[in-house]
Amino acid sequence: MLRNGGDTVTEKNDYVKTLADEILNDRFDEICDAVNAEFDEMKDDVRTYLSLLVGNACDWGNDMAHFEWQSDGCPYDHSGVVEQEGNIDPNITIGAFLDEYTGERRATFESGHGWNYISYSEALTEDIPSIEFFIMKKAIKKKVDSEKLSQDDWFELMDKIHDPLYDNTDAGLFFFPEALFDGYLSPVTLKTSLSEFLKYGRPYRRAFQRAVEKARFDNIRLDSSILFDLFLRLPKIVPTERRN
Repeated sequence: MLRNGGDTVTEKNDYVKTLADEILNDRFDEICDAVNAEFDEMKDDVRTYLSLLVGNACDWGNDMAHFEWQSDGCPYDHSGVVEQEGNIDPNITIGAFLDEYTGERRATFESGHGWNYISYSEALTEDIPSIEFFIMKKAIKKKVDSEKLSQDDWFELMDKIHDPLYDNTDAGLFFFPEALFDGYLSPVTLKTSLSEFLKYGRPYRRAFQRAVEKARFDNIRLDSSILFDLFLRLPKIVPTERRN
C-alpha cells in the first residue's frame, strides 16, 4: 500500500474521519466558540483588508465612474447596457457604494438575459468567503493536532465539518458584504462614508502591492486566501489620524 509521510493512505483517511467525528460530535460547541472567538480576534484585520480590496477596486476614490443601467431596446435579450453618467461621490455611504456597478459584466448563459452587470457587492462576494475559510481553519488548527494533516487532508476535513460550523457560527456573515458591514466591522457600518472607510487600508497600499508583485515573481498562485495571508504578514501600521 502507498505510504505518505510514514502513514498508510488508509491510516491518514481514518485519522481525518476520526477527527471530523470528534469535532462534530464530541467537541462541537467548543469548536464553534473557538471559531467565533477567532472571527472576533481578527475583526480589525478583516476590516483593514476589505478596505484595501475596496480601495484597489475603486482606485481609492479617484474619479470613480458612476454607471446607470438602461435598456438597449433588444427584443430578444433584456440584459440592457450600463453607461457612465458622471462619477461616484467619494463621500457616498458604504451601503450605497456596494450597490454601484463596477462596469464589469458576466455571462449568465440564460436565454433572454445574457449578461449580468456586476455591483461592488457582488465583486466582494467573490473574495470574502475565502477569508471566512482561512479564519475558520486557523481557529481549528489551534484546537487539533494539525501536524498530522497534509494540505489535502485539510481540504477533506474542512469539507466534512465546514457546513455544520457555518450554520452555528458567524461564518455566514462572510458570504454577504452587507451583513459584514452591518455590525461585524464596527465602528464601520453601512452608513460610514466610503472616504472614511478607505482610511483603514490606504497605509498598506504600497506594501501590499510589493508583496503581491514578489509573490508573482516567485510563481505563487494568488487565490483570494493567499492574498489575505500576504496581507496578514505585512507589518502593522496605525494611521496617523487614529493614533492616540
